[in-house]
Amino acid sequence: MMRFVLLLLVAAGALITGPLLAGNKGYVLIAIGSYTIEMTVISACLLALMLYAALLVLEAILGRLFGLRSATRRWFTSRQHQKARIQQHNGLLALAEGDWARAEKLFQSSARRSDNTLESLLAAAEAANAQGATERRDAYLQQLVNDYPEAELAAGMLKARLQLRHGEKAAATATLEALRAVYPKHDGLGKLLAESTLASGSATALETLLPQLPDPNDETLARNLPLYTQVIRAAAHDQAALHQRWQQLPKNWRQRPELLAEYARQLLQLQAEAAAAEALVDGLRKSAAIPLLEVIPGFTQPQPALLAALQRHPAGSSAALALATGWLLLLQRDYPQAQQCFEQAIAMQPDARAYQALARLMEQQRLFEKASEYYRLSLRQGTVS
Repeated sequence: MMRFVLLLLVAAGALITGPLLAGNKGYVLIAIGSYTIEMTVISACLLALMLYAALLVLEAILGRLFGLRSATRRWFTSRQHQKARIQQHNGLLALAEGDWARAEKLFQSSARRSDNTLESLLAAAEAANAQGATERRDAYLQQLVNDYPEAELAAGMLKARLQLRHGEKAAATATLEALRAVYPKHDGLGKLLAESTLASGSATALETLLPQLPDPNDETLARNLPLYTQVIRAAAHDQAALHQRWQQLPKNWRQRPELLAEYARQLLQLQAEAAAAEALVDGLRKSAAIPLLEVIPGFTQPQPALLAALQRHPAGSSAALALATGWLLLLQRDYPQAQQCFEQAIAMQPDARAYQALARLMEQQRLFEKASEYYRLSLRQGTVS
């Protein structure tokens, strides 16, 4: 556009100055070797303008030709990307349907056609793993890291998950430990390493597990509770080993009611009721937490200290507290007080366990008809629940 405006300005200047120079046309001589070109100044100016205009026209023609070539290239590229998107779409459907071979083929083709190969390579690795083709799986993930160095952590964690899914527990742990050396503060990596360590079932590996788990605050406890409980259960083959494992846990872990309840539950399974009662008494000094109260119906022997700890809390504050108190009173054969607690628990929150406890109380008093009635109510309550 600017060139065209400049041409118009020059032409306008020539129209203005032309008449003024008509009486003195001037003289231009161009000598090239044995050739000479003679013309007036006005003719030379007009010739220069014509040559300039011809160059502009030639530039426009060439630009149009090369633009057509570029547009054609863009059309073919766009078509390739569209095919890649369609193949990726169909590959996701095949992956969801469990057609692993077709899914892998589609994702492999999509990765070749598109500049953005990240999603296709991730999905192709998962499809290959489902077929047991671990070498192809690792090749896809390595290609992903080569193309996208920033995806090293994501590719490594996916590889470890796929290895765990395929039963390669030791390989998954090795993959995660290598990543942990590079990314020591990544919480998700630590959790996955803990899962892999637990899956391996190695006693020595469990020793390195605890530092990998995040501290169980309210947010992480619900998400990682299976891991924490597995740590406790892994040592529940005898009371001494279980106690040692419990003492190895950080103090703030041992104060969590959910973990303390799991510890007491494992002690009950080992028939260490006195130790379980002692652990629950320590927890109940702070609060009558529901997880702790739910362990108490697992006792089979009277526990006076535990009963005293429960009775320090306000009576009737919860159905779980009433049921737990009634159960310990039942073990002490204080039937009237136990029955009162069970009925109080049912009044606050009807529950099959409370009806079963009442049925057992009636059996111990040889009131079998009432016991049968409460058993029927417990079954009905369980069906309703």
